[in-house]
Amino acid sequence: MDNIPERKKEIRKELSSLRNGLDDTYRADCDDLIFDSVVESEVYLNSRVILAFYPIKSEPQILPIIERALDDGKKVAFPISNKTDYTLSFRYINRISDLKTGAYSIPEPPQSCKEYTGEGNALCIVPALAFDKHRMRIGYGKGFYDRFLSKFRGATMGICYSKLLVEELPCEETDVPIDIIITERGMLR
Repeated sequence: MDNIPERKKEIRKELSSLRNGLDDTYRADCDDLIFDSVVESEVYLNSRVILAFYPIKSEPQILPIIERALDDGKKVAFPISNKTDYTLSFRYINRISDLKTGAYSIPEPPQSCKEYTGEGNALCIVPALAFDKHRMRIGYGKGFYDRFLSKFRGATMGICYSKLLVEELPCEETDVPIDIIITERGMLR
């Protein structure tokens, strides 16, 4: 019997080590190329709402994308993690400095910010440790985003460094594919 959760755990360890070992200059150069690809993409240009994440653990630096979205007049929301049922809700911010340390020490919007309820033409930029060429992702193992994405009706975009775009990841029925993946080498639909 194939133990997918155990395989995912091993892959997380391996890919986390790979990503953490990437050179800072390489990452910065890739982040610039990823920024250009995202803000020039049709899905970004056509979206009125951007659901974002705060980059942690050597994830691609997407805060310049968020600043650009705010400058472009788009509504931007960040997630709040509910640690009891592993669900996410998104709340709008006016500026990145609105974020405060939340669950898992990740910056989150205050509960007082207006909640995203599915309105508008939305793009969700999804975090992951890695993606595969079938547009599947491997996150950090709690399933927050898979639960959210199973009900989300907008476009989804994954961002990663090309060294973390692998041929195939093990998947479970609850894993949700992403519409578009962007690396420093371009876009995968």
